[in-house]
Amino acid sequence: MAPTPDRLQFLNSQLARARSQDGPPQVPRGTVSGEEQLGDNLPEDLLWLEEPLPPLVERAWWTKWASCRWIGSASVAAAVVMIGMAAAGMWRGPTADDVKAGEALFTHQWAPHDAWAAEGGDGLGPVFNARSCAECHFQGGTGGGGALKHNVAAIEVLPTIGHPYPLNGVIHAFALDENLRESRESVRERFPIIPKGMTITVCSQPLRKDYDPLRHHSINSPTLFGSGVIDRISDATLRMQRAAQTVAGVRREIRGDFSNPISGRLRVLPDGRIGKFGWKAQFATLEEFVAQACAVELGLSTPTRKQHVPKHHVEDLQARPDLDERQFHQLVAFVAALPAPREVLPADQSERALALRGKEVFVSIGCADCHTPNVGSAEGVYSDFCLHEITDRQTTGYIEEPDVPVPEEYPLGAEWKTPPLWGVAQTAPYLHDGSAPTLEAAIEAHAGQARGVRAKYRKLPPVDRLAVIRFLETLTME
Repeated sequence: MAPTPDRLQFLNSQLARARSQDGPPQVPRGTVSGEEQLGDNLPEDLLWLEEPLPPLVERAWWTKWASCRWIGSASVAAAVVMIGMAAAGMWRGPTADDVKAGEALFTHQWAPHDAWAAEGGDGLGPVFNARSCAECHFQGGTGGGGALKHNVAAIEVLPTIGHPYPLNGVIHAFALDENLRESRESVRERFPIIPKGMTITVCSQPLRKDYDPLRHHSINSPTLFGSGVIDRISDATLRMQRAAQTVAGVRREIRGDFSNPISGRLRVLPDGRIGKFGWKAQFATLEEFVAQACAVELGLSTPTRKQHVPKHHVEDLQARPDLDERQFHQLVAFVAALPAPREVLPADQSERALALRGKEVFVSIGCADCHTPNVGSAEGVYSDFCLHEITDRQTTGYIEEPDVPVPEEYPLGAEWKTPPLWGVAQTAPYLHDGSAPTLEAAIEAHAGQARGVRAKYRKLPPVDRLAVIRFLETLTME
């Protein structure tokens, strides 16, 4: 079935979006002048091969990407600084002792005014969700995912006239003082429903309705294994991967396959970096992710992120660090050193054959379009690190437009980052809220942009559905 002109126009818009939002894929070739060009050995999905595209699918964007200058003065300056620091002996990687000390910090049970706290720090709290990192990250070993009972009650507040920027926080489960305890009621008191705060259009007539800027999410603790490998994935690699997805999707639709439409986007943070960590891809680096976890989940201020003011859901800028620079980097070093999970095939030949069959089916029905097996040096990660709508949109808030619009780059309520599947055999429950107790339930829970893949899975013969599960069970932390 040939695509219609309208469909081709849509494909052009997708290519334009890949160019404008995700930026050009850049593969450094190490030229002295700093002028970088795309490498000769591109991934197959990025090659246009022999078949010509219809003229309405513009190809100029690819040509424009083929030669680009992306090493600016800031990059040169950063390199000079790093070289200078190295020459002065000021910069080095973490040692084995650093990692060991970081593990002790990760498993330490924190207390108010803890003896381990940095000078001037107040230790645990005053509001917190756990007393140690390992309390929520333990499945499959220290650093793994968390059980459902450790879910975090997260909130997000959409823009209003009084608060023009989105705000994210949590309702802390514990407080050192009962007067500081947070609840849904205390959050509602701070972020009330705004009477007539939203405009909707019914039969071409604008109407006013009350606007609720507050959203609640239950968030499951993710596994941290392989975080150091993920942290080393460059933005250029992620942009290249996204471009490959877009091109592959366009080619499928040109061939008349509309079962798995182009979807997803990288989250570009306000400073231009790509988010890789967090269920909403809200952190670009592992260091930022760990700092936020310390400050919000344990009430431990770090050199880069302060603990929250109880009931206000903002940083306490007056708080003294509970972890000094050395302690914080030791903690990050331990998390970064957690080994990446790997694929372990069964020893039994029949079980091995079934798992390998499942891997083929996983790819053929489109699971691997989002759960990309390899991203740069992260082999076997099974994620594209993009935001996708995998749940159905809610009937309020995100469909209607508030008077203060949500920034385009901000995730929709139904958008979640594709979680890496490595280690998935030991990370139940599944999904962002831990609502799926089994792998089968997790697949069945896919909705939104994943409906087409789920439909293909449901049509598989029982033996192939079992094979997919057996394949996923080979993605282990053992």
